[in-house]
Amino acid sequence: YAIEFLHKSLQEYLTIEYVLRTLQEELLDETGAPLPHLPLERPLELFHGWFAQKGLSRNLYDLLVEQLETLPALFKKGLRQVLKQGFGLALRHSFLYQHHYNPQITTPPIQQMAHAFEVYWAVLSRLNLAVNDDLLTENSEAQQLFCGLLELRYNYQPLLLQGVNLSYVNLRKIDLSNSNLSNADLREIDLNGVDLRKSMLSNANLHGADLNGADFEGAHLTNAILSKAKLMRADLSKTDLSKADLSKADLSNTNLQGADLTGANLCKADLSGANLHRADLSSANLSNADLIHAKLTNSYFMESDLSGGDFRKADLREVSLSDTNLKKIKLTLTKVNSLNFFQILKNQNCQGVEDLEKRYSIDPTPQYEEQDKTKKHPYYLIKEKQQSS
Repeated sequence: YAIEFLHKSLQEYLTIEYVLRTLQEELLDETGAPLPHLPLERPLELFHGWFAQKGLSRNLYDLLVEQLETLPALFKKGLRQVLKQGFGLALRHSFLYQHHYNPQITTPPIQQMAHAFEVYWAVLSRLNLAVNDDLLTENSEAQQLFCGLLELRYNYQPLLLQGVNLSYVNLRKIDLSNSNLSNADLREIDLNGVDLRKSMLSNANLHGADLNGADFEGAHLTNAILSKAKLMRADLSKTDLSKADLSKADLSNTNLQGADLTGANLCKADLSGANLHRADLSSANLSNADLIHAKLTNSYFMESDLSGGDFRKADLREVSLSDTNLKKIKLTLTKVNSLNFFQILKNQNCQGVEDLEKRYSIDPTPQYEEQDKTKKHPYYLIKEKQQSS
């Protein structure tokens, strides 16, 4: 089944059309149902025969993904069923259908594995996989084999790892540090506790992903979609999250020290207990966000929307709030470093300060951190005013 890969647009189209047509003819009946008594190894035989020697170019990969979307729903369903059933066997065989010495084949077996795996997964992952498909359970042999092949694919063809579809996959506690997953589809993926330090995730879709306890230190997530993602206790220190969508994300107790969140969308995000020391949130949207007990010392909020945010018991010492929207924020027992806090906000052209002065006052009693034995660094607590009946 070897295919000669040429580079003209029509020939690329005909190549992909042939692959998809043959998959339907060899694996499915005329209604789209899997053929009876189909050997489990048949899908691997086809993919290995076609792609093991040369793999896919970027253009062919994109065209394959595009054409998969045009398949009738019943054929997608049948093809998904067949490829899922053969997936475990293909993993155990490391996506090598058979290997024997042939002087005419110059592609090393390890590279053949990477090629065949890449295309098999490209097809399977685009056939409407869902969270209950459960292809890779945590700490399973299948998960370990999959991660090994994913790493192998990246080593041979890092470009094609960009845009890979890993949505709904369980990759808990693996090492993806320094990987390039830019533009990847990672919706609902399980990356709990995963090492993603210094990884490239720009424009990646991580909507609803489980990233609790993951290590993103120094990672690049510019324009990434992290809406409704679970990031409890994750390490996002020194990450680039500029213009990222973190709306309704759970960032409670997350380390965001020194993170770049300029222009990020954190609307209704849970940042309770988060550490945002020296983070840059300029022009960010934190409207109606939960920042209870958050550490915001020395952070930057210039021209940000903090309206409706909950800053109760948060630490706002040495924060820059120039030109921010502070309408209807909550400040009960918030720490500040100056008795003139509200006047400073006025001088910084903040919105909503007059209302805050009506609702809150600053207790003049100096407070000290437990470790401040010499009492050189007093702070003050904002308290609610008693409303007259």
